[in-house]
Amino acid sequence: MHWQKPILQLTMVACLVNLKTMKDKVKIFGQAMVNELHANKGKGKWDNLHPLYLCAELHYHASKLYKACDEDDKQKILEHSADCANIAMMIADVTASLNLLNMPRVSNNEVAACDNCIKLQQRIDELEGQLYSLENGTP
Repeated sequence: MHWQKPILQLTMVACLVNLKTMKDKVKIFGQAMVNELHANKGKGKWDNLHPLYLCAELHYHASKLYKACDEDDKQKILEHSADCANIAMMIADVTASLNLLNMPRVSNNEVAACDNCIKLQQRIDELEGQLYSLENGTP
């Protein structure tokens, strides 16, 4: 069963690479959310808005998102997705639901380990490419 260890290691690397990709997407989408908050800053604060009003706003913006998806308008899809996410965050904020989060912070060691796994995956990809070239007689 010595063959299981490399498979497990490769699976772990793939999961960590996927995590890095997901974190990158969350970071990019988070920036879209911030951009939309800035674009809508003239509308004022949400602190005193009723959660049901915000739910109605979410429904309204979700319908705009649906239309953008139907029309395959990528710019509007991003804009309305960020609006929906912001409104959902506002609902969590005004209902004090955000206080329920006691999420542990990711340590620098975990970030470094993830970066090392990505480098390892890149090296594995290089070696697989070289092996393919050797097996097929291509440079």
